Amino acid sequence: MKTKVNKKAAQFDELSKKLHDLSIVMLQVRKWSGAKRLRPEDFPDQDNLPPMEAISLGSKRLIANEHLAPFTRLRQQAITACHEVGVKFWGGSVFAVPNRKMATLKRQLDRISEEFAAEKRKFLMSYDERFERWVTGFPDFEGVLRDSKVTKEYIDNAMSCSFAVCHITPSKDPGEVHKTLAGLTGELLGDIADVATKLFESFPTTRSINQRQIRVLKRLADKVAGLEFLDSGIYPVRAMIEEFVGSVPTDTALDPGQTGRYLALLQTLASPEAVQKIMSAAHDEVRPQEDVDQHPPSTTAGTTVGQGNLFSMPF
Repeated sequence: MKTKVNKKAAQFDELSKKLHDLSIVMLQVRKWSGAKRLRPEDFPDQDNLPPMEAISLGSKRLIANEHLAPFTRLRQQAITACHEVGVKFWGGSVFAVPNRKMATLKRQLDRISEEFAAEKRKFLMSYDERFERWVTGFPDFEGVLRDSKVTKEYIDNAMSCSFAVCHITPSKDPGEVHKTLAGLTGELLGDIADVATKLFESFPTTRSINQRQIRVLKRLADKVAGLEFLDSGIYPVRAMIEEFVGSVPTDTALDPGQTGRYLALLQTLASPEAVQKIMSAAHDEVRPQEDVDQHPPSTTAGTTVGQGNLFSMPF
């Protein structure tokens, strides 16, 4: 009995260590929309306005969209940087990232935050001039737009780019810890399927496979390698991708035979059922039957992590 208890404790310690090996990264990127909501009083002929129950008045744009494009680009860069090494956690812009990837990711996010701040300074310096250029282009609505102008202080407070990092304190309940890991693994499998599906669906347009698509697969393999400690069954999935990437040219397009293998690989990776079979076979090889009975593989692409009493997150 004591041996069995010790074994369960060791298994729980192993599961908990996996959560300790993760950092939680919370992106906080806020952008100004460049617009304000239309009001009924913005229209002189209010008798002919549509009923509010049926039609929304929408918004009035205060500046050209192109001037806000740098902030959209930088926000997407920050999300992409996190997504390339981690998985979504709780949805939104929160990611679970392996600790060993954090130094590189932090440098990327610091650079993006600095560039965001520099772009905001430039935007605020030219705001008045750009606003004038915009409103004078709409003489019939110039008065409405001028009355809606917001201050630089408002924009300054509405735009920011930062991130916070914290670590997980696992629950004392082994079942909840296992559920959390299963959810994270499910997110990873969902990401694999998404990448494979997008590559497969782009093939009818490109009709050829070049190094851009191969680089996407290589980045995917690197991401899986960083997170495969979540579930030992993922290793053969990563090995499949690496084997293919390592077998094709690095400087030319793929020949017909290599293209066929590429499409077959994508079909496998895009199928949660096919990936589950690969993982189940790996579990059967490396885990004793007793462990399989106690903790059957339960990761399913798209599984989300519940927010209940799983763990605390000290800042």
